[in-house]
Amino acid sequence: MVRQADGSLTGRNTDAPGFLEPLACLGGAQLSGKRALVLGNGGAARAIVVALDDAGLAITLAGRNPAKAQALLDELAPSPAHQPGDLAQFAARGDPAFDLVVNASPLGMVGNPPLAFDLSHVAAGGIVDDIVTTPLDTPLLRAARGAGFSTIDGLAMLIGQAAVAFCHFFGQQPLRNDGDAELRQILTAKG
Repeated sequence: MVRQADGSLTGRNTDAPGFLEPLACLGGAQLSGKRALVLGNGGAARAIVVALDDAGLAITLAGRNPAKAQALLDELAPSPAHQPGDLAQFAARGDPAFDLVVNASPLGMVGNPPLAFDLSHVAAGGIVDDIVTTPLDTPLLRAARGAGFSTIDGLAMLIGQAAVAFCHFFGQQPLRNDGDAELRQILTAKG
């Protein structure tokens, strides 16, 4: 919520721009026309679908219930370029069809089952983004790095959201140095 000059309040959602910010650092502008796989269809996935649709990517939205994924696509980003998928199908080997894979599910987060995902679905030069923050370095990200893919962790989206919120609140960009290393250290410090 941001108070306007006239005293009114305006609600803003920082999920979509916060998600896109770290992608820009990895050549996100070059993703237009590429294919993205979004795993999960909860609240964060909703914002990610809108962001990716706006950025011009063809989206496969995979969930445990493909009908729910289709309904979400119909609501948020109706396009013949987008399709639903069954989350289970991505646990097995497949074709390297996706330039971007995003885990927007709670799978792999502490207290949840692990994410079963086969990296064969990621195209050469692809990006794997896991928005889970606990643990920050998920098994998916470790495996993707080990396979030579670029990765983005959940803290990147969180920091991106904070930067967007700061701009809304204060009307200027926040001071950010050294790839947010100091901020990352503060956010991940124990105790």
